[in-house]
Amino acid sequence: MPIYVERVTSEVSVTDGMSWPSDAEFERLVTLVAQRIEQRERAARQARQSTTFRQGVTPPARIAE
Repeated sequence: MPIYVERVTSEVSVTDGMSWPSDAEFERLVTLVAQRIEQRERAARQARQSTTFRQGVTPPARIAE
């Protein structure tokens, strides 16, 4: 999944005594953020699709008498 950097902003502060995340921790964080962004985009897409009309007509349903 491509990530467009201009759409993602963050601020990270490291105080004295704290260590910077290792490469593996940083990679895991990036993966989690990318997954969350994809989940939000998927939810927005599903919400749009559920509120739009589809082309085509379904045959009428017959009700048993």
